[in-house]
Parts: sequence; structure tokens; C-alpha cells
Amino acid sequence: VGGYGGREMDEAEEGECTVPSLGPAASAAVLRQVEHYFSDQNLAKDEFLRGRMEGDRGTCPLSLISGFKMVSAHRPAGASSGEWEGMVAEALRDSSTVEADAARGTLSRKPGAGPLPELRLSGINETPPATARKAAHFRGPEAQSLHAPRLAAPHPHASARICPQQ
Repeated sequence: VGGYGGREMDEAEEGECTVPSLGPAASAAVLRQVEHYFSDQNLAKDEFLRGRMEGDRGTCPLSLISGFKMVSAHRPAGASSGEWEGMVAEALRDSSTVEADAARGTLSRKPGAGPLPELRLSGINETPPATARKAAHFRGPEAQSLHAPRLAAPHPHASARICPQQ
């Protein structure tokens, strides 16, 4: 058994390497992140993920979750998409809330996890107060939301020489 890029590799009987697996730290990080994505707290507000789930258990493509930035940050260099999805499925083997079906390429909440929470849709053009404060800090006090028109100074390279007004 040897290691490669934080992965452990099992050797087959004939000396060939099988599909690599994640090391313990990366596997635990992937498990925590995916369980967060499938948690009641996240699913109540994650319109993107909920829009891609099917059924009462929230089944979605394994490729979708394995491609999320916080999960794919643990992908070993050189791992193919198929290998990576297998590693994610393996990391979820001991999950109490999420089950992976590598053969079908899906993830879903385990039956004991309960029904999907009600989705609390955010209103269009609503900006959380903290975001509005940050926007006002960077764009001035007239900025009430990120959707407000930006009042910008003319570009420093724009001049009367280039575009004379008559």
C-alpha cells in the first residue's frame, strides 16, 4: 500500500493498482461538506441545489456535488471524473444522512433523514443587511443594494482627446 498526493492506493493481487481512494483527512472533509449540503438548514435555503433534486429524498447527480468547489478542492491531481466520483461515494460510505449510489451516479438523503425541508425562497432584489452595508462601504452611501445602479466616475482613460464633444 503506497500513497500518492494524499491518496492511498490498494494493490490488486496481480500488482495492478485499483481505483485510488482519499486519505482520511480529505475523506472526512468531503463527508462533512456533503452532509452540510444535504442538511435541513442548507436545503431550506439552497435554491440551486433544490432545483436539481428529484423525489422526496432529494436525489441528485453525484457529478453535480463532486463538482462543487468546496468538495472538488479535495480532488487529487490527475484523478479522472469517474475516479473522483468514486472517491466521493466512498467518503460517504459512513454517512448517517447521505447515501451514494456510485453505479447510478446519484446521491440522496437516507430514508431516516426525514422529509426535505420547506424551501424558504428569497425575494428577488432582496439584499441582506450585511451585504447592503458592504455595498454602501464600497460604492458610497447612495448604494442601498447590490441591485442599485452604480454611480461611477468616468473611466480614467476616457478623455476629450479620444472622444471630443462638439
